[in-house]
Amino acid sequence: MKRIGVALAWVVTFTLCAQAALAQIHGSIVVEAMQQTPGGAPLSGDEVVVKIFYPSSNHPAQQYTSRLDAGGHARFDDVTYPQVCQPLVSVRHAGGEFTAVGAPMNARVTGQTIKIGIFDTTETPNPWSVSARDVFIGRYGDALEVSERFVVQSSGDKAWTGQLASDGLRYTLDMPIPPDAADISVNNDLVQDLRLTKGRLRNPGPLLPGDTTFELRYTLPIHGAKASFDLDAPADTKMIMLIVPDDGTTLAGPGITGGEPTVDGAQRVRMYQVFNVKGGQTVTLSLSNLPDYDEGTVLAPSSGWLSVGSIFGAICGLALLVGSIIIFLRPAAGLAKEPH
Repeated sequence: MKRIGVALAWVVTFTLCAQAALAQIHGSIVVEAMQQTPGGAPLSGDEVVVKIFYPSSNHPAQQYTSRLDAGGHARFDDVTYPQVCQPLVSVRHAGGEFTAVGAPMNARVTGQTIKIGIFDTTETPNPWSVSARDVFIGRYGDALEVSERFVVQSSGDKAWTGQLASDGLRYTLDMPIPPDAADISVNNDLVQDLRLTKGRLRNPGPLLPGDTTFELRYTLPIHGAKASFDLDAPADTKMIMLIVPDDGTTLAGPGITGGEPTVDGAQRVRMYQVFNVKGGQTVTLSLSNLPDYDEGTVLAPSSGWLSVGSIFGAICGLALLVGSIIIFLRPAAGLAKEPH
């Protein structure tokens, strides 16, 4: 009886896990594109692509294609996904590709309308600058981890397609990163198709009027308790905010001011600033007194994703719990029937 109980427990476990892995939710997505350029070209007939992403992945699991109708709408009525997903919408118009991220979808939220602004394009650069650049710096193990977030402001009523580069592609953002940077991570928000080419960070997508946010993360070597690296400004920058843990780490460099301790969320940090940095200018950062322990404090934006793997693991864990109860109850029942 005990062996039967064990076998039954594993059958239940396998069945529940298999059902969780194979179950598909059916949802729907409506794309509503809006022409933002006054007197711009009509959107009817423009190609629309919906890519479905699963948590913790930058590669689409599924893709759906359609075209905008006369009202700028496209409907996708049978979008399938397991447990949790997030859609990314792209519309091709006037030689540019415009993107928007939808809200996460699950068993309860199975439908949504995703609005996306579309602009006519131009090869003439719009005046643009960096309104804010936040740099989070902290030691982690043997390396210095750097997380950057910067906001680009562009004027005009058309999307700039970028400067033509030697590889035949156009880039709206083209800036160097430290040559000894490693573990480089980009494309955090799915929208910006940032690329790394020969030590340069490049964005091949159009630069839209208004604000555009870019994110980048990398590690740098530490020499003893010191580290240094350069930040290059891709355009005129109003302010660079440099944030380090308040753990004894010191930061210095030409034009760097501040450093007063403060509390950011639940962390004690020191904030430094560099104001009015010109496009092409280099800001050199020198850090010293870095903490001498294995895992320092990493300051970086957090992600709100709920992992499908964690959901699946929870289901399997529940199944194992049920199986364990069966294992322990069945032998007990069998012993109760045996003669004394």
